[in-house]
Amino acid sequence: MVNEVMTTKVICAVADVSVLAIAFLMAENRVSSVIIVETQASKQVHLGIITERDIVQFQALNLNVATCLAADVMSTPVFCVHGNESLWAVQSDRQSQISKRPIFVV
Repeated sequence: MVNEVMTTKVICAVADVSVLAIAFLMAENRVSSVIIVETQASKQVHLGIITERDIVQFQALNLNVATCLAADVMSTPVFCVHGNESLWAVQSDRQSQISKRPIFVV
């Protein structure tokens, strides 16, 4: 089951923060990705994801990470699965998906 191997430390940020702020958030929390969210009706909606690899790519492209917003560069859509799903089923579903990393929702 997914919940047996998933990480429980998920760091989120809103879409209107800078990529530099996202990088600091990753370093501060020692994570390799941040989920970009929006609050709708007291619920967080997953909009996208930014990974360490994305930030390295932005630097290589000479993007100004201090002024570039998460909303402009986040990867979408976010692939979500439930913790009670089997790893085999998730892997099978992802075969046709091109996403950075799944988000496990319990």
